[in-house]
Amino acid sequence: MRYDAETHMTSLVSVWTSQAAASQRAGRAGRVREGTCFRLYNKSFMEEQMPTYTLPEMLRTPLEELSLSILALELGSPAEFLARAIEPPPPEAITTAVRNLREIDALRKHKDVDTKEVSFHLTPLGFHLANLPCDARIGKMLIIGSILGCLEPILTIAACLSYKSPFANPFGMQQEADRAHAKYGSAMSDHIAALEAYNGWAELRDQPYRVRKEYCSENFLSIAALEQIEMLRKELRRQLEDIGFAARGPRRVYGGGSGGGGRGGRFGGGPGGGNGGRGRRVVYDDEDEYYQDVPMERGEGRGENGWSDVTTFDENGGELDQEGRPVVDVNLIRCCLLAALYPQVGKLVRPQKPSDGATFELKDKTKVAVHPGSINFTRLMNLSPTGKDAFLLYHKKVQSTKIYTYDSTFVSPFTILLFGGEIKIQWEHGSLEGDRSIAVTMDKWLSFRMTESSAVLVKYIRHELNELLLEKFSDPVQAMEQKRKLKARAVVETIKKLLLSDRNSLGI
Repeated sequence: MRYDAETHMTSLVSVWTSQAAASQRAGRAGRVREGTCFRLYNKSFMEEQMPTYTLPEMLRTPLEELSLSILALELGSPAEFLARAIEPPPPEAITTAVRNLREIDALRKHKDVDTKEVSFHLTPLGFHLANLPCDARIGKMLIIGSILGCLEPILTIAACLSYKSPFANPFGMQQEADRAHAKYGSAMSDHIAALEAYNGWAELRDQPYRVRKEYCSENFLSIAALEQIEMLRKELRRQLEDIGFAARGPRRVYGGGSGGGGRGGRFGGGPGGGNGGRGRRVVYDDEDEYYQDVPMERGEGRGENGWSDVTTFDENGGELDQEGRPVVDVNLIRCCLLAALYPQVGKLVRPQKPSDGATFELKDKTKVAVHPGSINFTRLMNLSPTGKDAFLLYHKKVQSTKIYTYDSTFVSPFTILLFGGEIKIQWEHGSLEGDRSIAVTMDKWLSFRMTESSAVLVKYIRHELNELLLEKFSDPVQAMEQKRKLKARAVVETIKKLLLSDRNSLGI
């Protein structure tokens, strides 16, 4: 693996092994008894053609995490500190790392008035990211997921991105594996597909090992990968607890039991769980505009076997279903992904004929294709030449035979407008659906047409959302006043309703 700071791209390249690595490999022969090492090259080739040592990791990987650590430890600027390394990374690699961190609002630029020197400081978000043992973008995804109340599914997605996909592709059975994996592709997202696969496996946690193994065999999933993802989820949760973005202790169900004597046992009861503990409910007024967080008494509910018409939450603010399991809101998940991964977005370029397959144009005009292992690959290969615009969010791009995007998710225009970069509103003449037409441009790149009322709504929600995020970034541990809690939940509920109306705008 080699990372190119100029193109922001990782490449799989073929290189000769180093002399040091070759000598280390030779040591594997003769560990427990006399052995012989056979080399497929002669000694002169090794000495003249192979590098003495392997290229240091600092010279072949992104430097975002390292830069965050340097600033958090107050060791000076990343460029000055890394210049003292035995083999310092190229200046453009450090510049790219700093630029990427500024894109996710982890760094703030400061220019001295007198000396005109430029320095960078950690923002509150950057300080938290420096304390998470993962990629900066994945760390931001976790924090945004905590704030938006969908931490549980985001923990799983973050673990998959930090480790590897749970999907297995056995040699000689590629078509069977693709058919099995296709049933997870309804959300048009590799991230959500991995989440659904993990959730199906996790629901069998109390079943015999044989049952879980059959589930993995039928769906072409890797048991080893799923177990590692589960361990990583727990570790990421512990790290979030330490920095104040996750509640400590077991999750409890907020939202009450019903009238009869049923399951019980859980905090807040269950279906028919009249003996459940006290919970909380959300009460809306007749116009669905104002709501209160009201305690529920034991057994309060709708009837003997029914559920009360309330919204239930865990201690992290995540919505729960009637069984006390986290609700998978795919729209909020797309928001968390885009907030963390933007500007890694591509605009759909439809094929001239269906057999050509679709590509995506990035901000720098680069054309990329979706990797054949993606859930979205078959759909894009059969895409029609005409249709609406569509936007693809991706985790990384790698160049091999062509430039491929890995771990991709389709996102709607409103998701981009709410959680993307800076927007500029330009008034236009004419009308759109009886209202004045507005052109909203993001980062001088993506452009959207909408009505005046929609543009005002987007701008207002973005303002409220930014205030909510800044407040939480600045002090995640401090308990907000009840009024602020209600306002925060109102912002999230408004976003959910807006995105629900936008659910058919993925473009394919």
